[in-house]
Amino acid sequence: MTPAGSWVAVVTSGDDDPSPWLCGAEPPPHGRVTIGGMAAQLAARSGHLAGVPTTAQCVDASVMDHLRAIRPDITHSDALAVLERVGVIQLADLPDGGLDAPLGVHGALLSIDERHRLLLAMAVVADPQVLVAGRIRPLTDPDVARIVVPQLGSAGRTVVTVVDTADLAQEADVVLFVDGERWHMGTHHDLLMQLPAYVERWGRPAADIDELGVFSDAGPLERESAAQPHDHRALRRRRPHLPRGRAC
Repeated sequence: MTPAGSWVAVVTSGDDDPSPWLCGAEPPPHGRVTIGGMAAQLAARSGHLAGVPTTAQCVDASVMDHLRAIRPDITHSDALAVLERVGVIQLADLPDGGLDAPLGVHGALLSIDERHRLLLAMAVVADPQVLVAGRIRPLTDPDVARIVVPQLGSAGRTVVTVVDTADLAQEADVVLFVDGERWHMGTHHDLLMQLPAYVERWGRPAADIDELGVFSDAGPLERESAAQPHDHRALRRRRPHLPRGRAC
């Protein structure tokens, strides 16, 4: 059971992409995914779950058209507030119409990062209980993800992201490690201490983990953090918001 409002990092032992089945678009290869006791596919259809799979794309429509596809009555002011939360307020200044300007095929007018942030904005507008994101550009860099994830997870929303770096796994409140047919859940440090396969996922032998649950060559700050349990959510709430008009 994962507490509401948590950041859950999903780590796989291979290169497979779990985002389609986490989003409810496909059944998982093993076991089942439930959201509040409800199958992920049903949770997605009922609005409890919204996702941005790794392969998600924009269409040849305006920013407002994308957001209205989720909430038809959204106003320009509400749209601006959501875009600012995900770090793309600059889309209001697009040539030939701002938020009403056509974006071109697959959103060609935007950068990859901007397209992915627009898709995240659509997921936020859906106002789900759980928001799932695949390997998308704004969430693959630890420094950027530390800013973006709290904006996605406001109002007690649980955020689930697919991660490929130990730095991001360490930031999350909970890690779901998918190792073939076996699924393991715990904190990053707990999994390092308990699962040799999880240690090896990061390209290190299990012998490299010391009694604190950190790699033996970790620096003093990481060791101090591991020795003193803390609330990741409280730390993230203290991190500054993105300045207006600037993308990560």
